[in-house]
Amino acid sequence: AFVANNLYSMAYNHAYQDGSRLLVEGTDAFNLKRRDACNSRYTTSAALQNNMTSNFATYSAFRDETSTSVDRVERCIDKRELHSEFRDRCCAYMSDSDCEGSAKASNMACPFDDGLLYSRNPVIYGPDGLAL
Repeated sequence: AFVANNLYSMAYNHAYQDGSRLLVEGTDAFNLKRRDACNSRYTTSAALQNNMTSNFATYSAFRDETSTSVDRVERCIDKRELHSEFRDRCCAYMSDSDCEGSAKASNMACPFDDGLLYSRNPVIYGPDGLAL
């Protein structure tokens, strides 16, 4: 019985070692394949992430600057006076009911005038807010 138990134990240990060796080899092979796959995609992924981070920072700064400018303009403009002046200058472009009570000043230019509305040399802006 003692010899049989020892033989069984030795056979079990031998089989366990073979299984453990195969498990370790399989895990190592998997890790190598995973590393190669990750390394092949890392450069393009990192470049894309850096580009997107830069674009986000640029757009965020532009939005903050625009928001600040709009807030400043809204504090500086009297909307009632602006509407009244617009109505007086552009009465010819509006329906008659909108012109009631208007001074119809003929010496003022309406911003709907094609010469004023569309510049001869328009400025084209890029996504970063700079003129191209």
